[in-house]
Amino acid sequence: MQAKRCRMTEGELAELEEIIRAHKIDEWNDFCKLDLCMCSGNSWTIHVTYRESRDEFIHAMGHSEAPDGFAEGKRAIEAFFERYL
Repeated sequence: MQAKRCRMTEGELAELEEIIRAHKIDEWNDFCKLDLCMCSGNSWTIHVTYRESRDEFIHAMGHSEAPDGFAEGKRAIEAFFERYL
């Protein structure tokens, strides 16, 4: 796990919002499904706060469960943030 804080430009923020909307990641908010019977499954969590507003956020998590389009959305988010690592 890696965590890093950075301030994005308006253009970068707009690009991130477009990725979130294009992959319907905003619809993942409050997704919380855990398959506790699977011991070797993948766990994931996403938390995004944007527009410097505590009212605009996405928080979702799962263990061996994921929303539709998860793999594609995950790849897009990872590709976007690779520039900051």
